[in-house]
Amino acid sequence: MHQQQIISSSLQSDSARWIRGLPLLVLAVLVMSLSACGTDEPGLEETERGALAVGQVAVQTVEERTVAPAERTVALEGLRGALDLRAHSDDTAAWTFTKIARDRDSTRAQNVLEGLAIAERGSETRYTFDLQSDVPERSIINVSGTLPASTPLTVRRSSGAVHLHGLRSAIDIEQTHGDVHVEAAEGAVRVRLNNGDITVDWATLPSGIEADLETENGTIRITLPDTASTQLDVATTAGRVFSQGLAYTERALQASEAGYQFTGQLGTGAASIRARTTHGNIMLQARANDMRSDTSATAPTDLAAPDTLIERETLPADSDTTEASSAPAPASDSVYTEVDTEAAPVGGLETLTEAATYPDEAAANDITGRVYVQATVDADGTVRTAELVRGIGYGCDEEALRVVRNTSFEPGQRDGEPVASRITVWVQFGPEEASEQG
Repeated sequence: MHQQQIISSSLQSDSARWIRGLPLLVLAVLVMSLSACGTDEPGLEETERGALAVGQVAVQTVEERTVAPAERTVALEGLRGALDLRAHSDDTAAWTFTKIARDRDSTRAQNVLEGLAIAERGSETRYTFDLQSDVPERSIINVSGTLPASTPLTVRRSSGAVHLHGLRSAIDIEQTHGDVHVEAAEGAVRVRLNNGDITVDWATLPSGIEADLETENGTIRITLPDTASTQLDVATTAGRVFSQGLAYTERALQASEAGYQFTGQLGTGAASIRARTTHGNIMLQARANDMRSDTSATAPTDLAAPDTLIERETLPADSDTTEASSAPAPASDSVYTEVDTEAAPVGGLETLTEAATYPDEAAANDITGRVYVQATVDADGTVRTAELVRGIGYGCDEEALRVVRNTSFEPGQRDGEPVASRITVWVQFGPEEASEQG
């Protein structure tokens, strides 16, 4: 009897433990089921590292659209992708929409592609192209074409590189990621970015226009014609302000903890330009054919070089600007290619890759590899110039240049003293084992 009680008690104890463990068993089965569902999600596949990645198969189709905007603003909204527009003398906007979708196989990719749509709507003042997708993380729409030169343009997209040329009317751009290049502008320009460089070249700067350029992370370059008459108000929270070939009637430079604010006037100050970046430099320069004499800046050896100037100096503070006394001295004209200790990014070379954002266009096309950049690093550790040596395209080159320009370096050393020097660095995009070595 006593033995039966022991056996019965043991069985009851085992049953209780099994019942108490049942919720854990159910939870484990549920987690395994959810994990399996996540791995089988259409368009995702598991890499050798165990990470989920967008499928390798891409399909695309092209659509042509034409509209006569008349006096209306043309707007582009919605899905990410590159934008490349040139002004022309016709009264119609002729655009090519390249729709690209990716997935693990062609059938799935085709299904994603069929979910891409270009909706059009118009009013008396505005004509809008709205780019839509059922699966936006696996699709992009690149846009290229022409626009009447006098037609205002508005862009509201999540990301993508923007190139505009020759527009005479107002330009208004807001997006999260992507560099913006505006060439030969003749009107007001407004740009708002979270990440990306802003480059605006004005062919003419009409009186009374207002320009407002702002990026959280990126360099701002402003190019002005010889006839420009404008007020300038530019500031960087962490970076420097440069000027090249502009003759100011008034100017003042004030240093903050890690950046500068510069205010100046060209001519009578008939227009207004405001520029702000949190992390990045600001470059003010004259157009290549409109160089002015400016004793505050060293003439560049190659003014027409894209994106960068070979020689440029920090604007000296006016003698009556008390806060500018802490500004660093202008960069030395001597740049060494042979030094005892090479310049290096603060924190190591890997910090460049860590600071880079993988461009959406590159991710959508599975572009991986290294972008090589040659940088001129001044004796105070700031980057004077950054030039592309070898790129891989799809937005990676622009992102690598942005990262290098905005990185603080340990300067090169020669005879125990910091000096300006040139070095070549690289930024990795995607898995390192898939890139070229060397």
